[in-house]
Amino acid sequence: MTCIGCKVTSYCGRDHQKDDWQLHKHFCKSFESFEDQHRPSQDHRRAILLPEEKAKPRFIWVPPYQSSTDQQEDPDEPYARLDFTDFIDDGPNSTQTSLVILGDYTSEVGKNLDQAVYLACRSTNQFDGSQPNKCLVSLCADGRVARRYKGPIVLFGMDSKINQRLPLDIAAVDFSLALKVLLEHHFKSMWAEPQKEAAGVVVLNSRVADARQVSPFGDVFVPLEQPIFKDGKKSALSKLIGMPLLTFECLAEEDQKDGDKVDEKLEESDQWETSPAAFLHLNVEANGDAATDPTFGTIPDEWSKRKGSILVVREDLQPLSASMVHALCKYAAQEAKSLLMHATESSDSRRKAVTNISKADWEEFLEEHELADGVKKL
Repeated sequence: MTCIGCKVTSYCGRDHQKDDWQLHKHFCKSFESFEDQHRPSQDHRRAILLPEEKAKPRFIWVPPYQSSTDQQEDPDEPYARLDFTDFIDDGPNSTQTSLVILGDYTSEVGKNLDQAVYLACRSTNQFDGSQPNKCLVSLCADGRVARRYKGPIVLFGMDSKINQRLPLDIAAVDFSLALKVLLEHHFKSMWAEPQKEAAGVVVLNSRVADARQVSPFGDVFVPLEQPIFKDGKKSALSKLIGMPLLTFECLAEEDQKDGDKVDEKLEESDQWETSPAAFLHLNVEANGDAATDPTFGTIPDEWSKRKGSILVVREDLQPLSASMVHALCKYAAQEAKSLLMHATESSDSRRKAVTNISKADWEEFLEEHELADGVKKL
């Protein structure tokens, strides 16, 4: 049977149609505007946009790249043939696709499919201030999806024949099947495997946070192959309260290319700032010549001015939340720094100040500042 609304989507029976209505209703009335006669050009392809800040998905026409110079580095990649810039709000070289192949799941979805469905999102969505995709979250009860995919998302079709690799129009029924695979199989199988990532936090550069009008602290998933687990800086302060943390600066591509070519003029520019995460590296060393060490209780020079966003994870790979890191940065900047700076210039006084930075003092700080409800106890 065929839907009498869009007159396109077919079902094996009324029960199947009823089960699909919660998703199909988003597209049923709009399908008429996305039939072939309304195609802007023969190279445009019908896709589905999951907006970052709206709960309702919708059809869109995705244009091709206008010239070969606009192509991404690998023209054989499916997303190199389509231009998502207007929908993802990012440069084309920052667009990455995560592949969801419906053809691999015919036994689960009970349908043979001639095309694959790809998911396109910002390649930097975990670290650039992108917010959890409200549309995807509204369709899935599992909160982990919110960490996984942030920012706008585009679902588009691709010929499943490896020698074809041509973009195809996506249909409303493809959306239903794509979500079924994505939520019931892709995520389930991913999280059933041995741990390959950790729940961490990104502390955004204030310019990025202000531009996107979001909180500087955001939840992210961090792959275990990310450099932070090898080259991250350990926080001695957080270890004192029983939370062993690693931090790592995430620079934008253009900043990475500059490498060490940073002159004094640039260091003094407003692009450089002291991140809230820098306070996690207050000098708490109270041994040896601590009594005469002028850097005791201060932020090391290498962390006092940073340009990128700061990634934070636990060394022991335990989950970490944005609210927890936000509260800890406040504790370090207000409570811990005060304890350290008020210590007299003697080794005993400074060692005592360091001893006072403890799990008990941290939890007391949470209670006093009414932060405990938003932060999981250690």
